[in-house]
Amino acid sequence: MKNFTFIFCALLFSSMNTYAQISSSDASDPLSQTQALLKNQAEREKIIQNSPQAMQADQRARQIGGDPENTQGMYDLSASLLGTLSAEQQGDPQKMAAQLDRWQNHPEEVIDHMTPDQKQKLKSIADQSPLRAPANADNKNSTKVVQP
Repeated sequence: MKNFTFIFCALLFSSMNTYAQISSSDASDPLSQTQALLKNQAEREKIIQNSPQAMQADQRARQIGGDPENTQGMYDLSASLLGTLSAEQQGDPQKMAAQLDRWQNHPEEVIDHMTPDQKQKLKSIADQSPLRAPANADNKNSTKVVQP
């Protein structure tokens, strides 16, 4: 699960650049606009083409997601987590960026900040990933993910 939380950190970190750009513009609601970009593949592709960091995060998301539907689920979850992060940090972009930096070094902590629905969505994405390794013989219900 650590690998999946790491990719969400990468997606969120990438989205923070977009959030910062939207925040510095005349946008009335930069959080909602950033979340909409994460959820809209066509609009997201425009950002990805102009940002090496976003392109790298997208490539990892596609590798882990495996198929377009699962990959979109990762972006939807990232948008949801961005909302959670914003609420926890009172919408302060500097505090949000600092928390994302921490999560990139300690991705296992992301789960502590997820709602039950977000945790379930993460489990569903992990279960459908092509990088999911077969559970070991001792614990047939465990989900082990192969490092991309």
